Amino acid sequence: TRDDPTPAIMAPYLGLTKGQIALRAFDLGVPIEETWSCYKGGDIHCGRCGTCVERREAIETTGRRDPTGYLDREYWKAATEEWKKNHA
Repeated sequence: TRDDPTPAIMAPYLGLTKGQIALRAFDLGVPIEETWSCYKGGDIHCGRCGTCVERREAIETTGRRDPTGYLDREYWKAATEEWKKNHA
């Protein structure tokens, strides 16, 4: 409560998957294309780094269209398939 001076850590998304968080963002009207995840920097997401792959996979699970621009829009599919093959 506000009367309690003890600091508290709030992590409302801790128990959610990245896909669930992405869906929440869509539902809240967050302009996904204006958010940034890419490790590479620059003007457009690379589509190949770890965070781009995770982002693409998470948004794919929502069933919504990913409006984000990527230099490589399709790499995430091969990367996730390779990961699944190596971790089966």
